[in-house]
Amino acid sequence: MGKRKLVATSFWQCDWTGFPMKAAHCYFPTWSATGKLCKKGSFCNWESVVAAAHEQLERDAIDAEEHAKIMLHIESVTGTTVHRAPHYNEL
Repeated sequence: MGKRKLVATSFWQCDWTGFPMKAAHCYFPTWSATGKLCKKGSFCNWESVVAAAHEQLERDAIDAEEHAKIMLHIESVTGTTVHRAPHYNEL
């Protein structure tokens, strides 16, 4: 969803929850063909990133190896195991 503007105020909108944010805090990690980290999207927390990654795994948009790499990156950034946020339909 990304950056939005309302009258004179700019804000970010979480790609998973749709919640408005003052700044983009978390991102969906992907890697280029050369192995360079690319930060995609804007998320309000890492739990939302994990939920988005899990949904992409279920839809076969990413394979299990890519999902494991994403989870490993998130764990290295946060220093802990991050659990999935509820589905956006349940918020």
